Amino acid sequence: MAIREAFSLKMGRRKKLVPIMIGLLTLTMALFVRLTANDAFNQISGLVFDYYQRLSPRPFVDAGVRVIDVDEDSLKKFGQWPWPRTDMAQLLYNVSDAGAAVVAFDMVFSEPDRTSPDAVAALYRRYGLDEENLAPFLQLPNHDAYFADAIANTNSVTGYFMTEDEGPKPPVKWGRVVAGTLPSLSLIQKGGAILPLDQINEKAQGTGFVSIQPDSDGIIRKAPLMNLIGEQEYPALSIEALRVAQGARNFVLKSSNASGETNEANPELVAIQTGNFEIPTTGDGQMYVHFTEDVPERVVPAWKVLEKTEIDQEMRDWFEGRIVFVGTSAAGLLDLVSTPMSPSVAGVVVHAEMVEQIILGKFLIRPDWVPGLEFMVVLVGGLLLVFSLPYLGALRGGISTLTLLGGVVVFSWWQYSDNHILFDPAFPALSLLAVAIVTSTSSFLMTEAERAHIKDAFDLYLSPEMVDKIADDPSLLSLGGEERDLTILFCDIRGFSKISEDLGPKEITTFLNNFLTPMTDILMEENATIDKYIGDAIVCFWNAPLDDPDHPTHAARGALRMMSTLHEMNRQFESDPQNAPLPVLTHIGIGLNAGPCSVGNMGSEQRFAYSVLGDTVNLASRLEGLTKQYGVGIIIGSQLAERLPAFAVIELDRLRVVGRDTPETIYGLIGDEQEAISDRFEALNELHNRYREAWAAQDWAGAMQYLEQLVTKGTDFEIENYYKKMIERAREYMQNPPEEGWDGVHQAYKK
Repeated sequence: MAIREAFSLKMGRRKKLVPIMIGLLTLTMALFVRLTANDAFNQISGLVFDYYQRLSPRPFVDAGVRVIDVDEDSLKKFGQWPWPRTDMAQLLYNVSDAGAAVVAFDMVFSEPDRTSPDAVAALYRRYGLDEENLAPFLQLPNHDAYFADAIANTNSVTGYFMTEDEGPKPPVKWGRVVAGTLPSLSLIQKGGAILPLDQINEKAQGTGFVSIQPDSDGIIRKAPLMNLIGEQEYPALSIEALRVAQGARNFVLKSSNASGETNEANPELVAIQTGNFEIPTTGDGQMYVHFTEDVPERVVPAWKVLEKTEIDQEMRDWFEGRIVFVGTSAAGLLDLVSTPMSPSVAGVVVHAEMVEQIILGKFLIRPDWVPGLEFMVVLVGGLLLVFSLPYLGALRGGISTLTLLGGVVVFSWWQYSDNHILFDPAFPALSLLAVAIVTSTSSFLMTEAERAHIKDAFDLYLSPEMVDKIADDPSLLSLGGEERDLTILFCDIRGFSKISEDLGPKEITTFLNNFLTPMTDILMEENATIDKYIGDAIVCFWNAPLDDPDHPTHAARGALRMMSTLHEMNRQFESDPQNAPLPVLTHIGIGLNAGPCSVGNMGSEQRFAYSVLGDTVNLASRLEGLTKQYGVGIIIGSQLAERLPAFAVIELDRLRVVGRDTPETIYGLIGDEQEAISDRFEALNELHNRYREAWAAQDWAGAMQYLEQLVTKGTDFEIENYYKKMIERAREYMQNPPEEGWDGVHQAYKK
């Protein structure tokens, strides 16, 4: 009882408790890091969502949005940027006359046109040209005024940059309706703006900011729809263009307390509505952009628009009823951005894709319940790992961990692909992986420390297999056994007593080591557990302490290999002059039996051994003794013979062994599966069966005829002595027949 408490209770509890405590600490740290280091996790999750978008981009559906691109070819045809405002006015007139619903400029006309006539006149004036010669220039219209008239006469939206520094504020061209409490504190705050020229900006139907701030890694994944300057909200170019296209006057800002279910002091923005469209937003007024692949039909080069001298059907097909954005993709104009789909995309395309999503109602969203679900996945999954991994072991624990991590990733992908919900797999997966690694590692270290302690204490007393099993389950350190189906082997050297008479103690030790070492190697290779060595004898068994479902086959192969190895050892021994002082082994006898046994720790509380008991064991011992009497190297019991149908097995006799009343049919194991299908065994077995039939019929003369033939055939299997002994017994029966009613059972009088 003291041993059981010392190892099973103390060591066992400590083995499980320490990894659980360390795992809980790791889980707590993971949750704390999530609450305090969002930026690091957000960057990782952003890369995951980028990969999702590349795997499954938004399918392009024409939503009536077009981009006029000032590309490299346009610059080659119409000169360097910036173009005269007269060209921009012509472009605007062409697009509007073609039926565009609105034209929005992703560019800021913040400085006067340097090609305007009055600007050119001022330049020449600096070089001494008199007023008379300058008069023709001064009579021409100002380019900015010309462009402003075009803005006034079309449905146009101008753009501006927002800045961190304080500066002028854009004009407010829209009304605001608030559902719930105004969520001003949650929006992105800016200081001012870089605006278009007043004469241009004042005449536009709308104006919106073009600034989009990428994430810390330089990739645009979200874009703001509404920012703050002071206490006033201002729309992005995208939704301002959508508002003007619909002829709507207001934006409806919906806050997180709009339903009246909460009384938040500082609510966040949850949606913006303009006209017929409602856009779900993040709390700070941004929307996740679900990008398409590159779509050439969305973009019209600017030179194609400017080259048109009249509005033809092609122009109408391009622009009629469309929301049109004008921007640049030329490399030198510095309006290229990185997105999940490409490292270089014109910024104006981002605005266009945003409006497409709004019109189609195809949004990527991250509802406010998603972070809470991610947190709960880590908490619940982490607790499951912490409390299960110390009990599951390495393989099952690894499978459980991988299954849990795979489930998180599959759930995340399913939410993205089917519901367009951004469930972050990075935080749960990395956190659960950290918990699993730390818990499993600490459990492994505790197990190894405990195993080392047990091995140090018991290596000298128990078999290596048993030490390993006790290391896994210290509760086995208690007296008692379990009933199991085992195969038992007894092996003994023939004539060892006579051999040892002529040897000294040192020579006997060398002799036994030369024999026991290779035989033990064979048995261990065949999954045997060595029970004990009794002088020259080996006792071993199969199917304990480790399960071995095929133990009869392993035992049979082991016994046959021992016989084969013995012959080789004898040949090598005789050919080596150094072995001259030692005798040749010559013969061994092996008894094998299978059946139920009691196996476990046998002895006392102070000293015990892992061993086997039972009638099956006793019979195996008797069978080993019978090998000398019957002249057969390996004798097996009937239960084992039934389990070896593929081996070369022959029935030897029916007898009562010493100390046992129940008769037993004994068999000789003379070959493996290959031998069992050989021609020589088939010939022997057919003749052997006839002999046994004659024997059972007490036809001693007939049996002797078969036996005399079998003596010759038996030499191939080294069982000729068995047949000779049975000839002698047949002669005795011929002279002294058994009593009437004899059951065919021979009584053995020696062990």
